[in-house]
Amino acid sequence: VIADVPMELSDDPLLQGLAAGETLKPPGGDTQNMYSDYKWGNDNPLFADRMQGPAAPDDAIEEALDDATQEILSLVQDQGPYWQLEVRNVASTRVVSLSDETAWPPYKTTCAKLMYVVAKALIEDGRPAYDVLPEARQIAEQAFDEGGELEAGKILRNIGDLYVVQLDEEEPVEQEYIDAKKEIDALVDRITAERDLPDDLEEVPEIPKPEYRITDKWTISLRSPPSMGEEEPMDIVVRPVQKAELLVKAWLQSQDMPLEMAEDIGLSVPTEPETWRNGVVNLEEPIGESGVEDLGYIDVFLKSEVKENEEKAAKEAAQAKAAAAEEEKSEEALSWRLDLSECTEHAQAKAAAPEEAKSGEA
Repeated sequence: VIADVPMELSDDPLLQGLAAGETLKPPGGDTQNMYSDYKWGNDNPLFADRMQGPAAPDDAIEEALDDATQEILSLVQDQGPYWQLEVRNVASTRVVSLSDETAWPPYKTTCAKLMYVVAKALIEDGRPAYDVLPEARQIAEQAFDEGGELEAGKILRNIGDLYVVQLDEEEPVEQEYIDAKKEIDALVDRITAERDLPDDLEEVPEIPKPEYRITDKWTISLRSPPSMGEEEPMDIVVRPVQKAELLVKAWLQSQDMPLEMAEDIGLSVPTEPETWRNGVVNLEEPIGESGVEDLGYIDVFLKSEVKENEEKAAKEAAQAKAAAAEEEKSEEALSWRLDLSECTEHAQAKAAAPEEAKSGEA
């Protein structure tokens, strides 16, 4: 067994002890809680890889998840005697165990959702769920961070909201639960920004790329730059296999402009109407690969004009920043004058006090 251990795990104290023929004691010598420690428990990569199933659908786990879902929903809806004890038991034993046994992100998302439903039901009934929330958070983080499940990210945000629900009006939420929500929000925001995900974590439906043949003909509408005034789009019939630079030449000819200006002309597929790809078009690629479709639109722009607008925007931003700094400096100077004025008035009042006292004695 030790011969099969990856080299990166060679610094694991458990493996070192086995190789040396030693009998290691668990951390702290606590045999009852030894499996909760990273080096000894299921979080150890050596054990996790062999205990979890493959990252793929599994009929047995899917059936077990369906059974757990039905039981949890029944307990939450009926709320019979001791339902809160039963639903806690199902969540902490069956659902958590199923999450440990699978690496398939959709299954982990389902487990996180079930844990969230249990915690929410308990809190709405006025009962604390701080024993359920940490496990729900861990499962949701795995599904979102490692599995890339957007739905798990939304569940994670909702779990964070449950941490700060005030159950008793006279007892404020403890700081550790407020910190837990902040940590969850920071994690979701970081992953969303790093992976360029939508802020609402909603799945964006993919628009399929259109198929075309060499004999197909498309009608494309070319829209002139706004700086040239309001012009009707120019419709042109092309084959999708032709290079996109053909559209530039056709537009220049329609505007009676020399072909030498082609270097200053760019094409862009607009975001509306939605298509499978948008943005600047590679003029060397076929029209069918640009993102435009039959009866679609392409915007023409002047590269020099875009550069000029970018420089203008950068200049305006720099001026705004300088103006803000100057205003802040002026406010600081005014504040300093007010402080000095208050100090002067205080000194004058203090100096006048003895005179008033003498006048009172007289």
